[in-house]
Amino acid sequence: MTASEPRGHWVLRSHCECLVFPSPHASLALPTRHGRLQWHLRGVSGRHGDGYQRQVAAALLTTVRAWTARGACFSRLVLDDLLVKAGHLAPASRSALVRGLEQVLRFQYGLTAVSLENCRLDRGEGTRLLRALAVSSAHTLQQLHLQGAFAAGQNPLLEDSTPEPFRGAPAFRSKMACRGDYEQALSAFSALRFLALDHGQLSSEVLVWLVSRRPASLSFLQLLCLERELESPAVPDGVWRLAAALQPQLSVCIVIEGVAEDKRTKRFLSPFMPLRHFSVSSGLQAWRRAPWDFHVTLRRLAHTHGRQLESIYIHLHRSREDLDSMLAEMFDLFPRLESLEFTGLVQDTRTIEGICSILATAPRCARHLRIRAQESSTGDRRRMREIIASLQEEYQERLEQVGVVLDLATYRA
Repeated sequence: MTASEPRGHWVLRSHCECLVFPSPHASLALPTRHGRLQWHLRGVSGRHGDGYQRQVAAALLTTVRAWTARGACFSRLVLDDLLVKAGHLAPASRSALVRGLEQVLRFQYGLTAVSLENCRLDRGEGTRLLRALAVSSAHTLQQLHLQGAFAAGQNPLLEDSTPEPFRGAPAFRSKMACRGDYEQALSAFSALRFLALDHGQLSSEVLVWLVSRRPASLSFLQLLCLERELESPAVPDGVWRLAAALQPQLSVCIVIEGVAEDKRTKRFLSPFMPLRHFSVSSGLQAWRRAPWDFHVTLRRLAHTHGRQLESIYIHLHRSREDLDSMLAEMFDLFPRLESLEFTGLVQDTRTIEGICSILATAPRCARHLRIRAQESSTGDRRRMREIIASLQEEYQERLEQVGVVLDLATYRA
């Protein structure tokens, strides 16, 4: 599919939501199911041509040059993967774009929020942008989003892979970035309150420095934990204990994507981490590669952070584990829990009814309950949908009276 072809959309009911995919217009009325599947796959994989990508790159470079010429100033700046497609640019265009953005950031003296999410920069490019940002907005920046800012294999805390004889050569100069430059740039933001970055890109020195700043210090830290981050260096338990002591108001949010096994998720957690928000998603796996033992993860969280956690989000795609007993005890194991979202297998709908009944009589700290129950592959799906709908209708008004938002539904795995 090229950019010149007209586009429509077709809707697919996925495991827990409706997805809208691009499709050529009008869609062909093919007689067989296999033929329709192939037609839809062609529409989903459609990409713009190289000419369109060159035009987008040229327009972006022109915009950056115009910002520089006019001396444009911003209070918030979002540069994500929808705009900065660094991986699709030619080397010359990519280098020019990074230089232009570096010059723009160097003269922004009032920025309060910056996002470089999913830009997929290499360690040298990302560090240059952070250093330019630190020059101008070190005392004004309050929010910094760096999740996915560095490409895979470009962790600025790790050693450069360039062979020693070639380090400093012109061909490799753009790849080289000192760990100290990256840490110095992050430590320069004296007003930073919110920081989001990948789990393996947080060093002990930066964490201690940010939480020890006065009067303003880091209060919210969000860490994205991916499968490739399992082997990255982690902040030691002693440093987390020190950080919690230096900044009692520090809240940590752990977001685990694509990893649900207990033996792997526990590598991202520390018993001394001031964990307030926990989110885990198994990803859309075609099959379960190994037992998840997720009930062990929940028991560990209850033991180490039971009186700290305020929100829990669990998404276990095509789960086969029986977590009904754990779900029934969630608001007892986590007394400060305000928001619970669960997407996965529920063996017995009476578990959901019991949770709603408990919240209706003793809501505690709960403010939001959202459950997406996986429909059984062998049972009566219609019957399950009817039961969930009746529970939603029965308890919605009762829970609203005690300040709890209820959202119940089913999905097909």
